[in-house]
Amino acid sequence: MKPLTLRFSRLACIVIIAAFLYQCKKDFFPQKYHDIYGNWTIRNISGGLFPTSIKPTFDILTIDHNMRFATYRNDTLISKGNIVIVSETADYLKIDFVSKNNPIGSPGGDQIVRVSHDTLILSDDCADCFSSFFVRSEVYLNENYTQSDKRLDFIDLTYYPIGVNKSFTSIFFQNEALGFISCSDGSILKTSNGGKNWKIMQTNNTLPLYGISFVSNDIGFAVGGTSYCGGTGCIVPGYIMLKTIDGGETWEKVSLPYKQADLKTIKFYGSSFGIALGTGARLITRNGGQTWENITWENMTAVYHIFFLNDNVAFLSGIMGQLFKTTDRGETWQNLSLKNNSEINNVMFINEQIGFISQYNSLMKSIDGGLTWSRIEYAPIGIYAMYFTSETNAVVFGARSFASSKWDVWDSLINVLIDGKWYGDERIGPHSDLFFLNPKLIYTITNESELLIIRLTN
Repeated sequence: MKPLTLRFSRLACIVIIAAFLYQCKKDFFPQKYHDIYGNWTIRNISGGLFPTSIKPTFDILTIDHNMRFATYRNDTLISKGNIVIVSETADYLKIDFVSKNNPIGSPGGDQIVRVSHDTLILSDDCADCFSSFFVRSEVYLNENYTQSDKRLDFIDLTYYPIGVNKSFTSIFFQNEALGFISCSDGSILKTSNGGKNWKIMQTNNTLPLYGISFVSNDIGFAVGGTSYCGGTGCIVPGYIMLKTIDGGETWEKVSLPYKQADLKTIKFYGSSFGIALGTGARLITRNGGQTWENITWENMTAVYHIFFLNDNVAFLSGIMGQLFKTTDRGETWQNLSLKNNSEINNVMFINEQIGFISQYNSLMKSIDGGLTWSRIEYAPIGIYAMYFTSETNAVVFGARSFASSKWDVWDSLINVLIDGKWYGDERIGPHSDLFFLNPKLIYTITNESELLIIRLTN
């Protein structure tokens, strides 16, 4: 009897162990949510307008197959507990994080779950509460994201208070000493000592100005205007262009035919070839701004961004994937528009064959003059300014994540491409319009109304 009893005892143990192991591996979440297991790094938090909403105070969330969770902050355990499924619909899953101290941040702990591969979204179950966006921590083990130091020793930052309480719209520097800022009240600021001091130039204009460009030390242009108005019987002011011939000391209005439009940007290549774009307006000059004419070309409807390659070749880009190229100073245009409907925020070519465009979620490269495009892997997204000096070296401004470890993931707005690898610096915060004097010297205005000079010394 003893051998038989022993066999049954062993069999019972095997069954218990198997049941235990099965329980450990069992998927409690519905099939479409099986991607939820693993380690998650919080990348972004939005919302939080509801008065009782509580912002999450952790940066790592782990979820295992037994529906247990833990949260960490800087490698320190904050909280742990169990997950309970509250309800399920065709669109989402509602779960509750149950612990002694609620780490998720919503009243009661209920969260709406959406998960897809390497992205997890947790939203509070109330209007205007917080939503947290996660990526898999393991993604940042990839060497393309690794950067041990959050600051780059070859970037120098200099701040100067502008000292004027205005809404700034664009910035332009002729050289390291002489610079200008346009303002939404129609005024223009000028510095002659590299941004240390600014003075207000009189323009005799109250319409908003959005862009400035110079063709020489003395001759420059500013553009703006208003393409709409409200109220019964209102008259749309239309666009405006100002010109200076004394280095920005005085400005006079350029005579243009009235149009219900505005002008948002103006750029020149050399002393003669210039383009100004806006809502409902596209103007071109080939004589340094002495005369302007409309750009009219089939299917060109809404372009807002300009890039000059040389005194003959220029590119225009805009919404709905619009992209146009001229090789004869704007006499004719080639339609290179993309089939997708995303706006092309920036376009830049280093020669007639190799170029780059940015869209809200991608950086694209062409090696055939813009006929076809391919996505650049691991590149920043939402790029709003860029300067490429070669195929593998550039400075761009857009969102990108870096990691000193898989638990310590951080973002950078300035991203430097060196020999094909991206590097970031956490010090640069939100700012307005950027101006590249050259690829090593960049000017912008911070949200604290300071001039920020970014100098690369590498």
